[in-house]
Amino acid sequence: MAAITFANLAPDDLERVANFASLPLHASLSYRSQIESRWVDEIKELLSNENAVGFVAQAGATVCGLAICAPLAWESPLLGKSMWTIKHICVAIRRSDRISIATGLVEETLRRIGARDADFLLCKAMPSDTDIIHALESNGFLLMDTLLNFVFDCRAGRSNDRPQQMPEGFVLRLATSSDVELLAQVAHSSFAGHFGRFHADPRIGHAAATKIYEEWIRSCANGWADWIVVAMHGDRIAGYSAWKKPAELDQRHGIRLGHF
Repeated sequence: MAAITFANLAPDDLERVANFASLPLHASLSYRSQIESRWVDEIKELLSNENAVGFVAQAGATVCGLAICAPLAWESPLLGKSMWTIKHICVAIRRSDRISIATGLVEETLRRIGARDADFLLCKAMPSDTDIIHALESNGFLLMDTLLNFVFDCRAGRSNDRPQQMPEGFVLRLATSSDVELLAQVAHSSFAGHFGRFHADPRIGHAAATKIYEEWIRSCANGWADWIVVAMHGDRIAGYSAWKKPAELDQRHGIRLGHF
């Protein structure tokens, strides 16, 4: 079996890796072509950032894996650390040496990101991708939390005219600019006792982790989100949720997927 080597991935070389295309919510889409074309455009956009790190694993002339990392531009200044994320990491499906390729990809990622003086590296892995998970664990990554994605079909006839099901005394409305600091206070009280990926990391600390959620809802109110729905009880904000319209990248490929 050929030795595994690594080579930089360039935006004009994506036809070699199109078979790795995937989306977390691909079961909601109708066509493989949607997934592949959207994925290729996303990778092009990622690699167009001069700070991004992208490379492939090769066995001879065959691409058998890839990894793409990018700095976390919002979290880094907030925490005063060089924060990075592994945006994509995957291994070819039909290979008997998947675990060794996955381990090599993680090791090479750590080497390349370490050369950028990174303080933090995040990776979100699918629970079914045990080879990647084991490779992360064997290289010192720790499980911080688990995310669940719930999908609701909003197409015509499914959601129109559904009555609001709210407890007595509660009403929903859209947030306004005057709500920003009140929303931050709700975030503080809601997440001060929260256990999540920021609070679980001892190098971040409890106070800084809680502040992240306060700043997140401020960012949502200042333009990151398209809507913030608040639940009112009398004149007090009891809760909120923030939502985004389908991204321009999704709409370009006929994908109408709004998200939290």
